[in-house]
Amino acid sequence: MKRLLTFALAAIGVWVLTSFGGAMIDTVRAEFWTQSLMWSLVTTLVLAPLLIMLSSRAGTEPSPVEETRESQPDATPAFVSEDAEQVGRLWPEDASKPENREVA
Repeated sequence: MKRLLTFALAAIGVWVLTSFGGAMIDTVRAEFWTQSLMWSLVTTLVLAPLLIMLSSRAGTEPSPVEETRESQPDATPAFVSEDAEQVGRLWPEDASKPENREVA
């Protein structure tokens, strides 16, 4: 399918360029080259959406999994440290409990 697509694109491109060159150079048969150029451009406009759709499907490959935000190293330190000694002091202690009262 990819070869057919490549061949169709190349043939249409050559047809457009040949018709344009013929219209510019061969003034004796300008009407023929003008009609050829018009038909090549119409063919391009009609087939372009189909060719684009086929080329985008033919070129799709599974994309690699992008790195998640958690796997990227952070430049700034975390707001809450994950040290073992800090775990007990993350939230304010309840002062009504006897083990949490400060001794003056």
